[in-house]
Amino acid sequence: MKMKHLLSIRTIIAILTLLIILGGVLLGSSWSDARRSQASADHPIYKYYTTVTVEDGDTLWTLADAYMDDQYQNKREFITEVKQLNQIDENRIHEGTQLVIPYYSAEYL
Repeated sequence: MKMKHLLSIRTIIAILTLLIILGGVLLGSSWSDARRSQASADHPIYKYYTTVTVEDGDTLWTLADAYMDDQYQNKREFITEVKQLNQIDENRIHEGTQLVIPYYSAEYL
């Protein structure tokens, strides 16, 4: 009898722990989204595209360093979009290739 009660307490503790972790993740995610939307409401941000020619030594990561801004959560998100826009399946880019690169600006063009 005591063993069943002990297992129930462990199960309850495990469930509560998971709920707390899940709640923290959801709260952090919604806070991040709220911060982004608040910035957009204060000053509209417009998404544009430019074309760049890949130079010797360029990688998707160096292009992310040069063109990525705060609208992206991380480099991987930016690189994924660049790969989709340019229909690139691999992580290598070649010198002389022209790529479409997204960027954001508060200026309306």
